[in-house]
Amino acid sequence: MSGDNIESGHDPLQRDQTQQTSKSEVIDLGPSDSEGKITSEQTLAQKLKKRGKRQNRRGPGSKKTKGRKDAIFSEAAGSVHTSYESKNKATGLSAATSFSTVDTVLLDEDEIAALTLAVPVLPHFELEEIAHDGDIFEVAIANDVINTGDRLICEAPAIAVREPTDIEAIYEGFCELTPHYKEAIWRLEANPAPHLENLMAHIMEMIKYMVDLYEKGNAGRTADEEKELDVMEPLLETYCKKWRLAARFSHNCYSLTNLPPSERHQIPADEPLSGLFPTVASLQHSCMPNCHVTYNHAIGKMTVHAVREIQPGEPLTVSNIGSDVYYLASAIDRAQRLDDVSSPPCNCPACDERNPKFAALNRYRAQVYGRAQWLSAKFSEMDIDSNTALRNSRSLETSVTPNRDDLSRALVSCREMLDFLKKAGCHDVELIRWRQPLVAMSRELGESIRAIGFAKANVQLAKICWGEDNEEYLTLKHELRKMEEEGRMQGPAPGGSRKGKGRAK
Repeated sequence: MSGDNIESGHDPLQRDQTQQTSKSEVIDLGPSDSEGKITSEQTLAQKLKKRGKRQNRRGPGSKKTKGRKDAIFSEAAGSVHTSYESKNKATGLSAATSFSTVDTVLLDEDEIAALTLAVPVLPHFELEEIAHDGDIFEVAIANDVINTGDRLICEAPAIAVREPTDIEAIYEGFCELTPHYKEAIWRLEANPAPHLENLMAHIMEMIKYMVDLYEKGNAGRTADEEKELDVMEPLLETYCKKWRLAARFSHNCYSLTNLPPSERHQIPADEPLSGLFPTVASLQHSCMPNCHVTYNHAIGKMTVHAVREIQPGEPLTVSNIGSDVYYLASAIDRAQRLDDVSSPPCNCPACDERNPKFAALNRYRAQVYGRAQWLSAKFSEMDIDSNTALRNSRSLETSVTPNRDDLSRALVSCREMLDFLKKAGCHDVELIRWRQPLVAMSRELGESIRAIGFAKANVQLAKICWGEDNEEYLTLKHELRKMEEEGRMQGPAPGGSRKGKGRAK
């Protein structure tokens, strides 16, 4: 099922007969002409150019978390929002690089027009109820064979606010929803964040005061106290509803920007930064996820793509701990990280000691971690910013000319890194991140054919993970086209040989 804009009046969470029988949908990109294309391409172009100046605002920035039982008067648990200024615990890279994969560039008219293409949504899954901690929640389960690259969800935010701590804005957004959307949100898991502690304290004070008044009995209460109760009873109900709603929002929301807090002043004041996507929230965690979720700024919706073939009966899964899922070699460490974000334990082959693949999968993760550490140190030694290297294939952006031997060793280690990531069960954009420096290093070494091979592999995977209407995909495609044009202009290497001939991984 897809998430159409809630303003249209259509509720994508209502499983009517039409949705159950439909095999495919086409996302609604806005006002269209007879060919189904956005008519205001100039507006879209201006929007993209404006966004191009604000680099790295890509993808979900806060991890979706799962976890503890919802109770109105339970203690507030830890915050679910990861600081962008914190470091990835496994690699030492900034958290932002876990979500921003490509430094976008200004696109030409043909590439902007590509964003108007309708990408089909194939909702081959059903929401099934499961029990957890005594509560019933819905999870997404495949009901048909899902092919690699299928777009399964394309959902507009049910509620979008500037700050995830703005309780009033969240409540106002909730009040504007249709009954079906409201019901879907109440079915989400909840976990109170620290910013709700003051509201909870106020609720408890109100309850204590009201209990004191109730204990006086009708005969013992004054007329003013009766009026107080008349006012406080509906007010308490509203406060409790706000608390329960905010606990669900903070527990399941995604960031709509990837800029760190110190740079968010660049974003227009009326642009929301956090959104709640009820259908996406039904995706469960796995340390070997079969789906990739990202926010598509061009269409204003969260998209979910299958990164491998999924069989009927399999749950749709993502990582609740970001890229750490591939770098933590110990299942115990990953379980601790999941507990840190209030996510239920994982039972994937990499976490289940009874699984015959358990030991090998965790050895591969240990190899991934080791190479990530070595490459981070090597990039630093060569005066290359590792975060930039993982986003930019155009150049290494170093103030010194790297030693060819160092570059060659880093290139080999990076290729080994990709091999171990794949063996560890990675099928998503983490492969793109580590292939980006391969493109740049190959170009630095003059191996243009090899660089183009790596770039092609990235474009193919970007199409699988993001779709053809995603700006980052189009950026990678744009860079590949430029590299191919440069290669044609340069012609073959002297003597008719082709430099860097070899298969990209």
